[in-house]
Amino acid sequence: MKELGIILCVIAAVIIPNSASAETKEKSKWHDTISIEGMIDARVVYKAFDVNAKDVDALRTSDIQVRYAGLGAVIEPTDFIEAYMLFLFEEFYGGREDAPFAYFGDGSENFDMDEGWVKLHNNGAFFRIGKGYLPFTHETTFAVKDPLTWYYGDCRHTLAEIGYEHDIITLSVGAFNGNSDNADSHGEPGDDMIDGFVIHAHVNPLTRISGYSLEIGGGFINDLTEAAIGSDFLDPNGNYENNVFGYSGYLHFEAEFTQNIGLGVEFEYASSGEFDRDNYVNAADEQTAIDAINAEVQAPFLKHYWIGGKYESIGGLDWMETAQYNSDFEPTAFHGYGGFAGTNVLKPVTLAFQFIRGVDNESNAMTELIFQTLLEF
Repeated sequence: MKELGIILCVIAAVIIPNSASAETKEKSKWHDTISIEGMIDARVVYKAFDVNAKDVDALRTSDIQVRYAGLGAVIEPTDFIEAYMLFLFEEFYGGREDAPFAYFGDGSENFDMDEGWVKLHNNGAFFRIGKGYLPFTHETTFAVKDPLTWYYGDCRHTLAEIGYEHDIITLSVGAFNGNSDNADSHGEPGDDMIDGFVIHAHVNPLTRISGYSLEIGGGFINDLTEAAIGSDFLDPNGNYENNVFGYSGYLHFEAEFTQNIGLGVEFEYASSGEFDRDNYVNAADEQTAIDAINAEVQAPFLKHYWIGGKYESIGGLDWMETAQYNSDFEPTAFHGYGGFAGTNVLKPVTLAFQFIRGVDNESNAMTELIFQTLLEF
């Protein structure tokens, strides 16, 4: 905590005096300081689940859902202050979207303040505090559905973050109080302290070359269990004996070769450290780490259309929970392949389609088709 206090004092010394002495952007009216944004993401979903086991029928399901509907605001009262709020509604497809057990469960809904933070910044240095997503994974996709790295790394916490932003390089360090500290000598949760840390860094080497964009970066978190990352398949309330670190790396590339032809590439890998046997083992009863991959290639054409293909995987666990259907199953890896296409010719509406077929290492298969209508403003 002493180190965190020193860091906060340094960033305050850089930002506050310079901000006070510099010329502040004058806003003639209050509404000049606020920008409103929002979106409605409605989808038609079809899923098929085929279990490679005797006496188990294939499962089929389909539904219409409002996956996301959000309304947010960016507030910039001066050149040195920025704030953001987002209220988000989420409609889940029978619980966790990828799990076959969800076919028998009820759908669920969620509405809350998704993000809410204040940011002080000057000459690239910044201090941000509030509720937001830990900058651990990248989670970007050209396709419709959130990538598997999203399920692995998506996590919100109230955090304090300091860093430096530049058009070529960005670096930040954040601190948060997680869901549950590690167990003490008696097996009970330890002290409730701010001892979760996350680091993010990325570079943009092509930022000054017109028509090309390349971002290479990664993240590190000191304890995935305290952050409740991966809570779909790990117990976020478990008394883990030791910290389980996590790290990720990604590459995001976009190019516009002509007005009608381009290229996009997205690759991300995220992994944990190895879990203690007492806390977590995979379906083969092995002490293991968990990792996820998302890889996509997109080809935009004729300004308003795109088509692409993708590969995704997650290892170290029974992702589709197929072991419940056969006691001899040891599913420890899932791989998915598919494609997507879309158009924004009707701006601000995007129409898109995604197809994915995934198989685990016990030959249990899932097929998913999604049609998306997305309004953004």
